Parts: sequence; C-alpha cells; structure tokens
Amino acid sequence: MTIEEALDIVGERWPRTGKLHCPAHPDKTPSLQLYKKNDSFYCFSCSRNGDAFGLIALLADMPIKDVLRKYAGPGAEKPKVAKKVSEHDLRKELELRLVTATQPIFDAINRTVLTDWVREIVQDYASDIYNQQREALREATPYEAEMLLRQVPRLVQGFIASWDLEGEAT
Repeated sequence: MTIEEALDIVGERWPRTGKLHCPAHPDKTPSLQLYKKNDSFYCFSCSRNGDAFGLIALLADMPIKDVLRKYAGPGAEKPKVAKKVSEHDLRKELELRLVTATQPIFDAINRTVLTDWVREIVQDYASDIYNQQREALREATPYEAEMLLRQVPRLVQGFIASWDLEGEAT
C-alpha cells in the first residue's frame, strides 16, 4: 500500500508541503513528514515513524493489528478511497458546524434580560467571535479546522459565563 492510498483511507489529501500535524501530540506547525519515495512517515517532534499501515493506525487512532487485519494479507479489504469532497463543499460544511457550535451564545443572549444597548454590545462581541472563527476556518487545513471546531464549545461557554448570560443581567 502506498502512503497516498493510506491518506485516502483516512480521508486526508496529500499536503502541499508533504507535512501533516501529528495527532499524537499538540502541534503548532506540521511536524509529520510524509515520504512518497519509500511510502513512509516520520514525526520530527515525537519520532513516530512507519509505513502506510502505521500512518493509518496513527491518523485513524486504530491499533496496528486491526489496520493490518483490515488492509493487509489474504482476505484483506481493498482500500476504499474516500469520497472526494470539493473545497467549496468542505468549507460549507465547516461553516455550518461553526454556526451550530456558536448558536448557544445567541440563544443565551435571547434568554437573558438585557437592556437594548447592552444586548447590542453583547451581540456585537458574539458576532466578532463568530467572524474570527470563520476567518480562521477559511485559512485552515481540514485537520486544523477540526481542531478549531473542537475548541469552539469551550470558547462559547467562556463567553456565556463572562457575560453572565445564564442569570439576570441588566
């Protein structure tokens, strides 16, 4: 199996730089180098390395024996190439997920008794949060976008708590 087939199986595209963020540790910059020449990978941060099967195990968070049972040897499944999703459709899905994740802020604003001018200020701040996250998603790789979206609920809860939107506000 090639490293490119492994990426297809886990739904990733070949990165322009040949590097991915390693899921084994926090990674500000991509440290997982992919090598087409010998179908291998190496993480320069945590030293994880391996072949295409090891990459599937790492990216899909599966035990290597399950990966090998499924994709190697007699009776193994042929790699199912992930459905190609257009960049536009991917961005649309990410934005929809962001809208869903930030909706609790606006619901809390509507539930809370606020004067008109305070409501306007809080809604402006909430809109700023949404717009900042949306802009970050536009620039992110699919993996980075997933990590950003996982942080949104914490951001939403912090916003709601800081403005005391669950209780009475004036």
